[in-house]
Amino acid sequence: MRRGFLAAAAALVAWHAPPLAAQDVSVRVGGLHARYADSLSGTAGSLAGRIVLSAPRSRLAGTFSLAQFTSGEWAAQLGASALGLRSVNSLFAAGLLGEMNGSWLQGGTLSGTVTGGPVIAAAAGPWLASAAGSVGALRRVDGGSHLLTGFTIRLRRDIGNFGLSASVSGVDAGGFRYSDFTLGADAAVAAFTGSVVAGARSGTLGGGPWVQAQAAWRVGPTWAIEVEGGRYPEDVAGFTHGLFITAGIRLGLTRGALDTHARRRPASDDVRVERAGRGRVRLVFRVPGARAVAIAGEWNGWDNAPLTARPDGRWETVVRLVPGAYRFSLVVDGERWTVPEGVPSMSDDFGGRVGLLIVGG
Repeated sequence: MRRGFLAAAAALVAWHAPPLAAQDVSVRVGGLHARYADSLSGTAGSLAGRIVLSAPRSRLAGTFSLAQFTSGEWAAQLGASALGLRSVNSLFAAGLLGEMNGSWLQGGTLSGTVTGGPVIAAAAGPWLASAAGSVGALRRVDGGSHLLTGFTIRLRRDIGNFGLSASVSGVDAGGFRYSDFTLGADAAVAAFTGSVVAGARSGTLGGGPWVQAQAAWRVGPTWAIEVEGGRYPEDVAGFTHGLFITAGIRLGLTRGALDTHARRRPASDDVRVERAGRGRVRLVFRVPGARAVAIAGEWNGWDNAPLTARPDGRWETVVRLVPGAYRFSLVVDGERWTVPEGVPSMSDDFGGRVGLLIVGG
């Protein structure tokens, strides 16, 4: 269980951060059956929260949970992660990833990890691959402190509104060495989204397989109902495996923030890609109700480039692009990142969607 982010810090980040896609807050209630090392075990009710701020090249996330056991004892967990990526070219990006997780048990038992390191990612059509390395510190529930190093390699394939993923990771900390192998699948159909991930752990903390699943129903443009449950494995801090199930609501921080998960209906005239001279193409979009529109894509380092309003109500720009496929998003009214109707979309690997612009030869 990796829950966490102090509510005040999350609110401060959300207030001062620039407009991002997939901005949402979740609040859930549920139950779990867990064993926390040798000091606390049993069944508990839980209250959990999460905030996510993400865009094609950055992501901030945090969660918290409070578990009240039937025995009268409690446990709290906090965590946060920050990822920043910059495009190297149309295929590769590089950046940094930092993560923090902490747990507090009634009676004063503390544990947690703090790690950070480089990330590289490569995208080619519907394929996305990434590799990350990390180094940091570990504090176990028994009070021991150790150097922690690790790596993670991920591969993802998008197929329309469906996605498949696989990952392998390894950790070395204070004599504990183990590897995780996971397989995942997700789908977005109309107002419904769902995902499932299954994993197995080998090495010092090897054990049985585990599975986690999540489902959400987008009721409106700014809120959704979601359910999550499954089993989590033993972790390096000293917590043994457990079961959990939670249900709650997710709120978008900007209007339409949750629309990135909806199926895009076909539209024949919402997007045009026209030749505009040697090595140049004119991009034309229909964005009803927009007061200002900008475009951000792989070719401009995901910087917002304003589009020009046309008399017919559409928006256009001329850019230099060689034939190929390019990921992009439109920024509407300076605050909402979106994929226009009629454009194929794919995951940005941060919980949102980006469009795929095809420029012919």
